[in-house]
Amino acid sequence: MKMHHIGYLTDNIKKSSKDFSYLNLKRRKIIKDNKFKIDICFLHGKNLIIELIKPHKNNYGLKKLKKKGSIAYHIGFKSNNFFKDYKKLSKKFKTIIRPTKAIAFNNKRVAFFKKKDGYIIEIIEK
Repeated sequence: MKMHHIGYLTDNIKKSSKDFSYLNLKRRKIIKDNKFKIDICFLHGKNLIIELIKPHKNNYGLKKLKKKGSIAYHIGFKSNNFFKDYKKLSKKFKTIIRPTKAIAFNNKRVAFFKKKDGYIIEIIEK
């Protein structure tokens, strides 16, 4: 697996992307993902991708997490062997989203795991 991005929770994608623009990160288009109940915007830099995530009103899990403020709350990894990595991680961490196709990654599968400290790991099918 190779690190792909850092997920950053926000209430305002445009404002957050402007804040990150000072780090020479370029904003891509905003993607509405109704399946995951979020809006997403990737910010690309030379060696860094930040995924801004704005939860929809009915995404209670992320809304609850957002009460802590705008935070980096997950790391996304691209996986060359998605199901093998999924199986390995599901033995170590709590699965919070089973393999699901994601519009933000051209309908490749993603899965999410929660560590004991609350931090989230995402794997993305390559």
